[in-house]
Amino acid sequence: MLEPGVVDFNALNPVCMILISPFDLGGKDLYRYTYRMTCDEVPGQPLEDGAVRIFLNTQGKHPELVSEELVELLHYMENTTAEVSEQCNSLRVRAIHKHIEQIRSSEEVKVKYMQEWEERVLAVKEAEERGEERLNRLYDTLMEEGRLEDLKRAMKDDAYRKELLKEIME
Repeated sequence: MLEPGVVDFNALNPVCMILISPFDLGGKDLYRYTYRMTCDEVPGQPLEDGAVRIFLNTQGKHPELVSEELVELLHYMENTTAEVSEQCNSLRVRAIHKHIEQIRSSEEVKVKYMQEWEERVLAVKEAEERGEERLNRLYDTLMEEGRLEDLKRAMKDDAYRKELLKEIME
């Protein structure tokens, strides 16, 4: 986020990372866990880098500690239905649901989403096939060269297999 060569880290903008999960990361049944960096060696000394990490839990059990709107939003995210939306007092959650329904009903958006999804699936499949081809070439080469001990080790040891791939394939 800084231009190359800039070493003034005070020029960084504050960063807030929000992760919404369907499980309780902190184990205390809270809807929200907020973390800021501190120093392990000097307890209570914050890093003051402006970074905040917020973990939201859709399974929270203490609504009194957060806003009603956040609780409604998290419940809606867990169950994105018209029924849940209608039970919400939050006009924002209802507006989100209306927008989602518009997107769901749009054929153009559906087609675009499916194309992107299919492209991702194909890319993963092609990458897997290329990986399998490389492994097969590696194993064939090791067998042809009579390096059976290397072959046995490569089949069990990821790091060693990577070394051999570099040595033989590159």
